[in-house]
Amino acid sequence: MSSGLVAGLIAGFGGYYLRDVPGTAETAWWPYFLFGYAFLTTAAVWLTGGFLEEEFWLRSTLILGVVFALPFWLAANWLAETPYHVLAISCWIMVALWGVHLLVSIGAWIKSRFRTPPAEN
Repeated sequence: MSSGLVAGLIAGFGGYYLRDVPGTAETAWWPYFLFGYAFLTTAAVWLTGGFLEEEFWLRSTLILGVVFALPFWLAANWLAETPYHVLAISCWIMVALWGVHLLVSIGAWIKSRFRTPPAEN
Protein backbone atom coordinates (compact mmCIF):
# COMPACT_ATOMS: atom_id res chain seq x y z
CA MET A 1 0.00 0.00 0.00
CA SER A 2 2.84 2.42 0.79
CA SER A 3 4.34 2.02 -2.69
CA GLY A 4 0.97 2.99 -4.16
CA LEU A 5 0.87 6.03 -1.90
CA VAL A 6 4.37 7.10 -2.98
CA ALA A 7 3.46 6.63 -6.65
CA GLY A 8 0.20 8.51 -6.17
CA LEU A 9 1.94 11.43 -4.48
CA ILE A 10 4.53 11.65 -7.24
CA ALA A 11 1.88 11.49 -9.96
CA GLY A 12 -0.40 13.99 -8.24
CA PHE A 13 2.21 16.62 -7.45
CA GLY A 14 4.15 16.04 -10.68
CA GLY A 15 1.05 16.33 -12.83
CA TYR A 16 -0.09 19.42 -10.93
CA TYR A 17 3.30 21.07 -11.36
CA LEU A 18 3.42 20.33 -15.12
CA ARG A 19 -0.24 21.01 -15.93
CA ASP A 20 0.33 24.51 -17.34
CA VAL A 21 3.29 23.70 -19.59
CA PRO A 22 2.40 24.90 -23.11
CA GLY A 23 2.14 22.22 -25.77
CA THR A 24 4.94 23.82 -27.78
CA ALA A 25 7.42 24.02 -24.91
CA GLU A 26 10.58 21.94 -24.83
CA THR A 27 10.51 18.93 -22.58
CA ALA A 28 12.86 18.37 -19.69
CA TRP A 29 14.26 15.00 -18.65
CA TRP A 30 13.36 15.13 -14.95
CA PRO A 31 9.59 14.48 -15.34
CA TYR A 32 10.33 11.23 -17.16
CA PHE A 33 12.73 10.20 -14.40
CA LEU A 34 10.24 11.17 -11.69
CA PHE A 35 7.27 9.38 -13.25
CA GLY A 36 9.47 6.40 -14.10
CA TYR A 37 10.32 6.14 -10.42
CA ALA A 38 6.60 6.35 -9.56
CA PHE A 39 5.80 3.50 -11.94
CA LEU A 40 8.69 1.39 -10.68
CA THR A 41 7.79 1.80 -7.01
CA THR A 42 4.51 0.07 -7.69
CA ALA A 43 5.58 -2.44 -10.33
CA ALA A 44 8.72 -3.57 -8.51
CA VAL A 45 6.82 -4.41 -5.35
CA TRP A 46 4.18 -6.36 -7.26
CA LEU A 47 6.68 -8.15 -9.50
CA THR A 48 9.25 -9.11 -6.86
CA GLY A 49 7.08 -9.72 -3.83
CA GLY A 50 4.00 -11.16 -5.46
CA PHE A 51 0.52 -10.50 -4.22
CA LEU A 52 -0.85 -10.99 -0.75
CA GLU A 53 -4.43 -12.08 -0.19
CA GLU A 54 -5.10 -8.93 1.84
CA GLU A 55 -4.29 -6.77 -1.17
CA PHE A 56 -7.44 -8.02 -2.84
CA TRP A 57 -9.82 -7.16 -0.03
CA LEU A 58 -12.37 -4.82 -1.50
CA ARG A 59 -11.81 -2.22 1.23
CA SER A 60 -8.05 -2.15 0.53
CA THR A 61 -8.65 -1.83 -3.20
CA LEU A 62 -10.97 1.14 -2.71
CA ILE A 63 -8.42 2.85 -0.47
CA LEU A 64 -5.78 2.15 -3.14
CA GLY A 65 -8.12 3.77 -5.65
CA VAL A 66 -8.12 7.00 -3.65
CA VAL A 67 -4.38 7.16 -2.92
CA PHE A 68 -3.16 5.65 -6.22
CA ALA A 69 -5.67 5.72 -9.09
CA LEU A 70 -7.16 9.14 -8.39
CA PRO A 71 -3.80 11.01 -8.53
CA PHE A 72 -2.84 9.12 -11.70
CA TRP A 73 -6.21 9.96 -13.26
CA LEU A 74 -5.77 13.63 -12.39
CA ALA A 75 -2.19 13.63 -13.71
CA ALA A 76 -3.34 11.99 -16.96
CA ASN A 77 -5.94 14.72 -17.48
CA TRP A 78 -3.48 17.50 -16.63
CA LEU A 79 -0.70 16.16 -18.85
CA ALA A 80 -2.80 15.33 -21.91
CA GLU A 81 -2.33 18.71 -23.62
CA THR A 82 1.29 19.22 -22.59
CA PRO A 83 4.45 18.02 -24.33
CA TYR A 84 4.44 15.20 -21.75
CA HIS A 85 1.70 13.30 -23.56
CA VAL A 86 3.64 10.03 -23.14
CA LEU A 87 3.41 10.48 -19.37
CA ALA A 88 -0.34 11.04 -19.68
CA ILE A 89 -0.70 7.75 -21.53
CA SER A 90 1.40 6.03 -18.88
CA CYS A 91 -0.85 7.47 -16.19
CA TRP A 92 -3.93 6.12 -18.00
CA ILE A 93 -2.25 2.71 -18.09
CA MET A 94 -1.75 2.86 -14.32
CA VAL A 95 -5.42 3.76 -13.83
CA ALA A 96 -6.38 0.82 -16.05
CA LEU A 97 -4.18 -1.51 -13.98
CA TRP A 98 -6.01 -0.35 -10.86
CA GLY A 99 -9.27 -1.12 -12.70
CA VAL A 100 -8.06 -4.68 -13.28
CA HIS A 101 -7.08 -4.86 -9.60
CA LEU A 102 -10.62 -3.73 -8.71
CA LEU A 103 -12.19 -6.41 -10.91
CA VAL A 104 -10.01 -9.12 -9.34
CA SER A 105 -10.93 -7.82 -5.88
CA ILE A 106 -14.63 -7.96 -6.71
CA GLY A 107 -14.17 -11.52 -7.98
CA ALA A 108 -12.33 -12.48 -4.79
CA TRP A 109 -15.06 -10.87 -2.69
CA ILE A 110 -17.78 -12.79 -4.57
CA LYS A 111 -15.80 -16.01 -4.23
CA SER A 112 -15.43 -15.48 -0.48
CA ARG A 113 -19.20 -14.99 -0.12
CA PHE A 114 -19.87 -18.45 -1.52
CA ARG A 115 -17.11 -20.20 0.41
CA THR A 116 -18.51 -22.53 3.05
CA PRO A 117 -17.27 -21.94 6.57
CA PRO A 118 -14.98 -24.63 8.02
CA ALA A 119 -16.68 -27.31 10.06
CA GLU A 120 -16.24 -27.00 13.81
CA ASN A 121 -15.27 -30.18 15.66
